[in-house]
Amino acid sequence: MSYTTKPLSKENCKDLKSLYKKVFNIKMSVRDIHKKFDSSSFDKPYFGHIAYFQNNPVAFYGAIIMEMNFNGQRELSAQSVDSMTIKEHSGKGLFTKLAFLTFTDLEKNNITFIWGFANQNSENPALKKLGYTSKEKMMGFSIASSPFPFESVFRKNKITSKLYDFYIRKIISAYTVNNIVKNSASLVKDSVTVIRNATLYDSKSNNGNFSIKIDNVIFWIKVKQGLHIGDIEIIGEGDFSNAFIKLKKKAFLLGIRTITIQASPNTFITEIFKEIPCRTFDSWSICYKNFSSSFPLERLRLTYGDIDSF
Repeated sequence: MSYTTKPLSKENCKDLKSLYKKVFNIKMSVRDIHKKFDSSSFDKPYFGHIAYFQNNPVAFYGAIIMEMNFNGQRELSAQSVDSMTIKEHSGKGLFTKLAFLTFTDLEKNNITFIWGFANQNSENPALKKLGYTSKEKMMGFSIASSPFPFESVFRKNKITSKLYDFYIRKIISAYTVNNIVKNSASLVKDSVTVIRNATLYDSKSNNGNFSIKIDNVIFWIKVKQGLHIGDIEIIGEGDFSNAFIKLKKKAFLLGIRTITIQASPNTFITEIFKEIPCRTFDSWSICYKNFSSSFPLERLRLTYGDIDSF
């Protein structure tokens, strides 16, 4: 088979639409694809490469720009996102080829390193074929909140799903805030963390996440197949335990079966959730590849909110 490759651009973003549907069974609008990969706020181009077979898109490797902090110093990194290959074209070396083409473009544009979350299927190729390094896995915590699966019932079609989203907002509208949640991973000394600002929040604005404040505790959350907590900020003398109990009560009223949160080991989140009865699990591996960074990337600390889809 003969393939051609093209760098991702504003003009060919539309070609990813069919790949999202065929590989992930996700309907992504062209507008949402543009919003996700648009790096103009950093004065950078789109990053990624598409492979074509007979003029049809069959594979993609992409990256989005993330601003990082280490002890007050800043660097531009990239997060690896949405690697996709149509089943009939897997095993042809496209994943590796597209990745290294993307790496080259990132280096040319002074992006100092790339990082991402790898599952059990993507970890081995990332480490062995692409030269990533991984030191640890995210820690996950799952808490049962309601035996009544209202959410899963309402999510079965578009109309009831929209009604359910309205119900969510009604139940917790009094608690919603516009705060940018401080990155809790940055509370660990000498950590490399994602910078949270309006640019980052705008890039995630189509993902359905929002912030709520309960008893001086801010939860950055998303409700989709459960209630997912991207990060937590405690203001002043806020009482986390009482605030979390109230959050669980809201999840119960919404018919959400589980509350899930994930973070790098030995961070603020993992420490506070060790005190709460819950199921723990190992999640994605944190992988990184250094181009020219002066940061100690083995100290990369992340939360659930840092994943591109949150």
